[in-house]
Amino acid sequence: MIGKENIEEKIFEYFEGELTSSESKELENFIQSNPEYQADFDAWKQSSVPNEPMEYKFADELLVNEKSSPKGWLTWASGGAMLFLVSLASVTFFNKYDGGADKVASLKEQLDKVGDVALGDIVNTSTVKNNEEASSLDLDQQIISNSVIETEKNQSKSNTQVETNNKKSNFSEIKPSLASDKVMSDDFSVKSSVSDVVTDKKTVLSHQSEFERIQVNALKGSSYEFYLPASLRKDKSSYENPNKPNFFITNNKDPYLNYSLAHTLEENGSFAGNGGEGIRAEMLYRTEWPTVTSDNFSSQIFSVDGYVKSIKGGLGVIVNADRLAHGKLNSTAVSMIYSPKIIIKGISIEPSVKYTYNEKSISWAQVDANDVKDPRNGVLYASVPFVPEDFAKSDIHHHDLGLGLLLNASKFFIGAQIDHINKYSYKEEFFDQTISIPNKISAMVGTNVYKEQGGKFSFSPSVNYVKFGNYNALWANTQFGYKGFFLTTGIATNEEIMTSVGYGNNKVRLVYGLGFTKPSEFSGLVVSDKYYESHQVSLRVNLQPKKK
Repeated sequence: MIGKENIEEKIFEYFEGELTSSESKELENFIQSNPEYQADFDAWKQSSVPNEPMEYKFADELLVNEKSSPKGWLTWASGGAMLFLVSLASVTFFNKYDGGADKVASLKEQLDKVGDVALGDIVNTSTVKNNEEASSLDLDQQIISNSVIETEKNQSKSNTQVETNNKKSNFSEIKPSLASDKVMSDDFSVKSSVSDVVTDKKTVLSHQSEFERIQVNALKGSSYEFYLPASLRKDKSSYENPNKPNFFITNNKDPYLNYSLAHTLEENGSFAGNGGEGIRAEMLYRTEWPTVTSDNFSSQIFSVDGYVKSIKGGLGVIVNADRLAHGKLNSTAVSMIYSPKIIIKGISIEPSVKYTYNEKSISWAQVDANDVKDPRNGVLYASVPFVPEDFAKSDIHHHDLGLGLLLNASKFFIGAQIDHINKYSYKEEFFDQTISIPNKISAMVGTNVYKEQGGKFSFSPSVNYVKFGNYNALWANTQFGYKGFFLTTGIATNEEIMTSVGYGNNKVRLVYGLGFTKPSEFSGLVVSDKYYESHQVSLRVNLQPKKK
C-alpha cells in the first residue's frame, strides 16, 4: 500500500528496479492521483544514471590459455617430479632391504677368510703326532740354533727374548720347525722346510732387522726359537699416513650455487657434460616478493645436458621463461651450449660457447609508466613517450652469444661466464630511445672439504659474483653436508641473504631456498630497510646408463 509515509521509499525502489510490475503500476497511478509528488518523482528520474554497456578492446589479452600457461606447465611438472621422487624412494627402499640374508652370509664368509689369513701371517704351528717325529727333528734343531747364533752377531740392536716356563703344558705337541712358521714380508719369506731356511741363511741375515727372535724353553732343557715380524718403522720417504686424522680436500665437480636464479648451466655453460656418462636434467622455479605486491614475478628454467664421447665434450639445452606482472613483460629464451673438455696435467680446462634465441612480449594494456623494466635487476626493455593505445602488445626477437670457462682441478673449481656479448639493440617505431641489452657477468670458485676421505661430514665454501644491469653482488656461501643432506647459507654485498636446504646423491638432488632482499630503487617497491622474501625450488635428476 502506497501512502504519504512511504512514498519516497517507493520512488527510490522504482528507479532502482526493485519493484514488481504491479507495484510499479500502482506507484505511477498514485503519482497521477497526487500531482504534488510529481516534482519529487521527476527529480529522482533525472538523478538516475542508466547502465551503459562497456567493452574492453583488449579483453582477449587477459585470457589465459591453460594448455600453454606456465602455471599449468608448473603444475604438471611438479606432479611429475613428485611421482618420480616417490618411485625412486620406493625402489631404493626395496633394494636396500632385499637380499639381507645373502649379504650377511657373504660378509661372514669374508670375515672368516680375513681371520684365516691374518692368523697364518703371524705364526702357523703344527703338532707332532708322535714322539718319533719330535726326535727326528733334533738334528734340525741344532742347525737352527747355529744359524741363530750367527744372526745375533750381526744384529745392530738387542732382540727381544721371551722365555716361557710352563711345566703343566705339553710341549711335545709343539713342532720346533721354522719351516712351519710362515713369515710374510715384501721381499722375504721363510722357506717351507728347515733345510731350505739354512740354505738361504744369507737372506735371513740381510733381513734380520725386520724380524724379532723369540726363544721358548721347553721340557728336558730343550729350547725352540722362532722369528716373527718386528714392529714396522716409519719410512724416511714422504707419504700420507692413513691412520693420522687429516682433512681431505677435493672437488666434487657438482656445486650447488646459492643465490637468486642460480641455475648451474645458466650461470656457466662449461658445466655441461659434467654429470657423468648419462643425461642430466635440472629444473628451477623462483617467485619474487609474493607477499609484498600483487604483481607476480616468476621464473622457470629447465635444462638437459650430457657428455658426448665422439666430440669429446658436453652438450646442453636451456629453456628460460620469465613472467613479470601477470604478462606485462614475458620473456622466453632457448640456449644451445657446447663445452669441450681438455685435460692438461690433471686439470680439466673446459671452455664453452652459448647461443641464445630470445623472444620478449610487452602487453601495453598493463603498462602504466613510460619505461618497462625488470624489477629484479633494473634492465630496460622498452621506453616510450606515452603508452600506445593502438597496439595491444609488442613482440621483440633477438639473438645473444655467451662465452664461459671452467677449470676443474682435483681440489677446487674456478670459472666465469659472460652473456650478451653482442649487446643486441632494438627500437620500435614508437620508442623514444634505442634499447641495448647489457652484458651479464658471473664468476665462481669453490671446493669441498671432508674430515677424512669418504667421510660423512662435508664443508663446502664458495664465492660467487654476479653483475647484470643494476644488480651487482658478491656472494659468500657456506655449505654443510651430512650423508647427502645439506644446509647452505649465503650473504651478498647488497645485503641480500639466502638459505637453502636439500638432499642429493648421484641420482637426484632436491633443494628449497628462502631468500630475503631489501627493495632497491629500480624494483618498483617502496625503498625501506625491510626485507622481502623470495622462494626458490630446484630439482636435478641424473639418468645413468645401465652397466653391462
